[in-house]
Amino acid sequence: MRRIIQVRNFLSATECAALIERLEQQGFKEQLSGDRDRVVRARCVFTDQELADTYWQRLQQHVPALTDVYTDGFAPYPHLSSPLAEFQPSGLNEVLRCYKYLPGEQFRRHEDFAYEWSETRRTFYTVLFYLNNEYTGGETTFDHNQVVPETGLAVIFPHELYHSGNMVQTGIKYALRSDVIFAVPDK
Repeated sequence: MRRIIQVRNFLSATECAALIERLEQQGFKEQLSGDRDRVVRARCVFTDQELADTYWQRLQQHVPALTDVYTDGFAPYPHLSSPLAEFQPSGLNEVLRCYKYLPGEQFRRHEDFAYEWSETRRTFYTVLFYLNNEYTGGETTFDHNQVVPETGLAVIFPHELYHSGNMVQTGIKYALRSDVIFAVPDK
C-alpha cells in the first residue's frame, strides 16, 4: 500500500487564488522559533467547517482504510481502545492551518500530531494542499520520497511519517494543512 497519496488538480487554480487572497486578507501571524532564519514563520489558523466539508466530499474517495496502511492491527497506536479496523474515515478537521514560506524559510523534519477528541474519534492522516507553484525549492521530502508541489495538489499521508518542507529559494510558497478524521461508528 502506498503511504503517500497524491491527488493532482484537487483544487483549481481559481480556488487556490481565492484562498490565498482570503488568507492574506485575514493575515498571517509570525510564529517565533529558536532558529528564526531557517523555519517558516508566517502561519494562519482558521476554522471553516463548510470548507472542510466541501473538500471532504471530493477527497474521501482517495483516503485509504487504516488497515491498508497499518497491517499489524494497532501499531503505531497500541493505546487505542478499539482496533484500527473499526475506525472509519468521517471527514476533514475544520481547523485549517496555512503556512506562508518566504525565501530562505523551510519546515524542518518532523512528524505531525493527531487531534484526539475521544477514544473513538481522532485523526490519523495529514492532508497538505499546495496553493501555488510560483517559487523555486519548497519540495516536501519524506524519508524515501519527494513531492514536488504544484498548484492544486493534495497529498495524504499518515501523521507519523517524518517529512520536511525544503527551503524556498525564490518566490512565496503557500500550503494549507488539515487532517482526516476517523471515528468508530456507534454499535
